Amino acid sequence: MDNLSLGKTNETPMVEPQRPLFNPAGPFDVRSTFVCTLRLSAKQLYKRLNEKFPPRDDRLNVVLSNSQISISSLVFKNIYVMVQTNEPISFSICHRTLRYCLRMMRTGKEIHRILFSYQPEKNNLALADGQTKLSIKTRPCTEIETS
Repeated sequence: MDNLSLGKTNETPMVEPQRPLFNPAGPFDVRSTFVCTLRLSAKQLYKRLNEKFPPRDDRLNVVLSNSQISISSLVFKNIYVMVQTNEPISFSICHRTLRYCLRMMRTGKEIHRILFSYQPEKNNLALADGQTKLSIKTRPCTEIETS
């Protein structure tokens, strides 16, 4: 019968530390923020946004939940729902700023998932797609303008 004896060595075992899926201090920490995932690329979302709402310098009301994003225009009274909703949170963003962020995200390799993270205490919406992370300042939702 063979005996296995272990002695002290100067070498420490090579163990890779586990990487968390989300940085606990970052904007995509699901414990402290409101996160929604869309199975669309930034290019597809940019195209749909331009189809539904003509490029103008107006505010868009966004309703975000863990399974839905709904965008409505204050000028055109269009509501565009991408996925079904539950437990929504709402805020307002500038149309031009959202289009600019999506245009910046669509330049790299096309990734078919966008992560939206909303931090209500900071009025901050973060967008990420595996290559790019961007932040947009938000405001409280405003009423639809009647003319």
